[in-house]
Amino acid sequence: MSRLVVFTKLTPAECQARLAQAADTYHSAGGWLRAMFGRREVYGKATETALRLYQRPRYRRNCAVLSARLTPESGGTVLHASVGLQRVQIWVLAVWCAMSLAGTWIFLRTQHASPLDARELLFVSMPVGLVAIAAWLRFLSRREARFLSDFVIRTLEAGPYLDPTSR
Repeated sequence: MSRLVVFTKLTPAECQARLAQAADTYHSAGGWLRAMFGRREVYGKATETALRLYQRPRYRRNCAVLSARLTPESGGTVLHASVGLQRVQIWVLAVWCAMSLAGTWIFLRTQHASPLDARELLFVSMPVGLVAIAAWLRFLSRREARFLSDFVIRTLEAGPYLDPTSR
């Protein structure tokens, strides 16, 4: 997950209104389904205090999410965001890899010195496949994360945030 901190001269209410115009947003529990199958490139939820946006890719599966907190600041709004793979995807991949590695280790410990046949080689090569899937998801996530970051900056006319306390 990468961090993004930007400043916009808009108020939080104006930020919400702009994002609602540029993306398929929802505000009710059932509205996410309408937003998910809309026509705009980005969908998600935007309020005056927080937002959560996803890119709508061609293959109807999203890997990256932009989660942000909107903080009013004198003269505008500061957006503190994190962009990257969704947390549930990271946890599922971690558990899946751990279980696969444990199973492979147990399998190899019980085989002793007997030669492996084709099915056993497939089982032993599963961790390599899992690493390839994780790398592919990260690749998709990077492209989507860059797109979401650029979308928010462009939509809110935001720029880099210079913290007044650090000057």
